[in-house]
Amino acid sequence: MYKKSLLALAISISSAPFLIANPVMAKDTGFMLEEVVVTAQRKEQSSQDVPISLTSVSGDSLADKNLTQVTELTLVTPGLQLGRDDSLAVRGVGSVVFVNTLDSSVALSVDEVNYGRPGLGGALFNDIERIEVLYGPQGLLFGKNASAGLINITSKKPVFEELSGDVEFDYTQLPTTVNDSETYTAKGNVNIPINEHSAMRLNAIYNTRDMITDISLDNNPAKPNQSVDDEFEQKYIKLKYLNEISDKLSLYFIGDYSKQEGIAGIYDRGFRAVADNSPLKDIFAADGIVPDEDNLTAVVDKGIFRDQDSGGLQATVSYLFDNDAELINIAAWRYYERDQELDTDYTTQDGFDNGNEQRFEQFSNELRLVLPTIGDVSGQMGLYYFNSVMDHKGWGVGAAGVPGFPICFGPGQCTYQNYDLTLLGSDTEYEMGTTSVALFGQLDYKLSDQWSLIAGGRLTHDELEMDLISGRNADRYISNLGGTPGHYEEDNSVTNFSWKLGTQYFPQDGIMLYASASTGYKAPGYNDGPTPTGEMAVDEETVLAYEIGVKSSWFDNRLQVNASVFHQNFKDYQVQSVDTASQNFLIQNAAEVTSQGAEISVMALLAEGLTLSSAISLLDSTYDDFPGAQCYPEQTTPGCDGSIGARRFNAAGMDLPLAPDVTATTQLRYEFYLNNGMEAYVEGSWYYRSDIYYGIVNDPGTQLGDINIFGLTAGLRSPEGWKLSLFCKNCTDEMNPATINSETGDAQSSIGTYIQSYNYNSVRTIGVNVGYEF
Repeated sequence: MYKKSLLALAISISSAPFLIANPVMAKDTGFMLEEVVVTAQRKEQSSQDVPISLTSVSGDSLADKNLTQVTELTLVTPGLQLGRDDSLAVRGVGSVVFVNTLDSSVALSVDEVNYGRPGLGGALFNDIERIEVLYGPQGLLFGKNASAGLINITSKKPVFEELSGDVEFDYTQLPTTVNDSETYTAKGNVNIPINEHSAMRLNAIYNTRDMITDISLDNNPAKPNQSVDDEFEQKYIKLKYLNEISDKLSLYFIGDYSKQEGIAGIYDRGFRAVADNSPLKDIFAADGIVPDEDNLTAVVDKGIFRDQDSGGLQATVSYLFDNDAELINIAAWRYYERDQELDTDYTTQDGFDNGNEQRFEQFSNELRLVLPTIGDVSGQMGLYYFNSVMDHKGWGVGAAGVPGFPICFGPGQCTYQNYDLTLLGSDTEYEMGTTSVALFGQLDYKLSDQWSLIAGGRLTHDELEMDLISGRNADRYISNLGGTPGHYEEDNSVTNFSWKLGTQYFPQDGIMLYASASTGYKAPGYNDGPTPTGEMAVDEETVLAYEIGVKSSWFDNRLQVNASVFHQNFKDYQVQSVDTASQNFLIQNAAEVTSQGAEISVMALLAEGLTLSSAISLLDSTYDDFPGAQCYPEQTTPGCDGSIGARRFNAAGMDLPLAPDVTATTQLRYEFYLNNGMEAYVEGSWYYRSDIYYGIVNDPGTQLGDINIFGLTAGLRSPEGWKLSLFCKNCTDEMNPATINSETGDAQSSIGTYIQSYNYNSVRTIGVNVGYEF
């Protein structure tokens, strides 16, 4: 009843603008809200003219709020949520899997290139023009892995005949962490004119940060020469070159490289709760660990590190024909390499450790023709090619706390680098290849000056190959956790047609109504190891979505009110759970999902320099059917009282993870000038989110109650280009972990022990930013 009431309220609110036939316009006093330009439909448009629900944040706004990475966009985007391993969900739907063998449901596009894996991202925001978060399926124009939504990042282009740049230094402190953690960031950008028709732009970032948690190492003789790489360091450089060769032909080149070392902000974990019957309880007591909601400490017996290199090259060639048609070709290559090791159990017992080395490489080419307006018809069409290869080598060893391991039959020190037998182990090597080809197009037809129709389609053909070897060293494991040893080869191909039909109507200046029906598609993939059935393939996931909305401007554009209602139905939803019989994570097309709700946003210029922005997301996102869901620890639902391997139930009616009923954001900003000509601003923000589950099913141990996060920033800008700001994020120190999940070892025995991870939204952050523009 509660969710139905929310939806009814949302519909009534979103219908309100329909009831006002002739809004009263204020007299022109010379100030209004700035127009926001977006590229949500692969062309520049006012956001108020785009028939899509979206949130747009300018680069200046990101800088003023000190939002520095994708994980912080949740604070200004109520429809976006962050999950495990920095996975993202839009409208409650995301990738509920934690492997690299599947596409993400929420796509990331940077400078018009779709990133095939999240590991390709990760650079701090710098020199950003704008970021758009698009809600609902966006695969028609942005590709096969945008079934739930899209984050579209556009950086600033080089500017002709202008030598300019900026530098800034940022220091932050997390005063409520155990070690008063700190971060330091330096950014620099320079725009260099080459001649009147060409220029280049150079971006650079250096960032170092401490861990949020305090993770100490209790050396295990069987694991010598270990350390915890408890800082994070990133170096990043990006070069952009733009040349308008003629008034018809232009070339835009981008190259970038990033190097990351350390685990801070990535593997910040601590135990949240331990069951009385858990074998870990005595270990925590001996190590001085008190698992609770505020726990920021852990002691491990294995070193932890993470190193990653990434980068890419891309070139865009554009040609404008005499009839105003434009042909655009975007060719791009990207890669990342990662090497990491982790104490999986995060305790001093010899539980289980793992590590992996992986390299992902992709090449894409998009040829797109923007059609000229011919009579009442305009649009675009194109061809898209994508090829990627993931090479992965992973391993894991441990003894589940049983003493006496590892075992060596020869002389010398017995270590996990040189052993003959251990209790638990796994090893996997695979190469996964993907080739995708698509033909897409969208046409707009104007029925009148006020009314237009939209129709589009995308025909995608995907081919996938998996070559996997599991258990090369299985004879050294008493219990092999990697599934049945062997060499597995599979291939799969799928052809999908996704479509969109819509309409938009302008009943008068400043008001736009729209409606659409569309389908989306997420490509198939594979499990990253053998499964009990012997088949690794995971089928494609599809969605049918409906949306109705209104975008309106009032009082000479001093007030904007936008609202939408939506209904989405996902089939063959790709979901991951723990199979306790095989002691493996398994991905399956087990679920049908419905996500429905409403989004409302208001922006008002209350007085000259005083702006209020507010948005709310009302959501009901549930499993319609999820047979075979893994029971959570201590669950008493019928089907969950059998043997450990047979504990299954149907999760129909349960909320999806990362799907709060209510999320709201509000910002109040005041800009003014001082007597000396300096520009000043003060901004306060409030973020509210109702309770949320992080577990795949509604495990009470993974539930986090509602949260309120407040932010405050104040800054000065001088006419000479100097700037200074002071800021506070999560000012009241509302402790909120990024994820909560059950501890795998205890969960296999239906024991409710839980571990939580943190990011830099989780605790209070205060800081100062100093910069100079020239």
